[in-house]
Amino acid sequence: NEDQAKLLHPEGEKEMVLLGERWLNRLPELLNTYQEEKFRLRSTNTQRSQQSGHSFTTGLWTRLVGRKVKWEQVVVPHDPIIRFYKLCNRWKREVKKNPESMKERHMFEESRLMNEKQVIQTL
Repeated sequence: NEDQAKLLHPEGEKEMVLLGERWLNRLPELLNTYQEEKFRLRSTNTQRSQQSGHSFTTGLWTRLVGRKVKWEQVVVPHDPIIRFYKLCNRWKREVKKNPESMKERHMFEESRLMNEKQVIQTL
């Protein structure tokens, strides 16, 4: 469904909760307690990005704490931290508008490995 294409899928929500839990397990001394002055949280202005962030913080600090987390104001049109590449003329010139920058990707996509029947069925 095209209307739902940009929404975070329920499976994606679960994955983000689990990701938050894994980060807490890896860095408990750094992440064990939410303190507003210690964490600056932000997302882009899309449902999928905002829901991913909320699901991640739920996994990190529990649902109760996750509801109290303070999020920074969304920066539009392009957040210079999250979407820095959108504001970088060099990236636009050397990557986005440069067909050569995708050469390796295209070679891989066209490779025998990617086009074997077994790989395509697995995907």
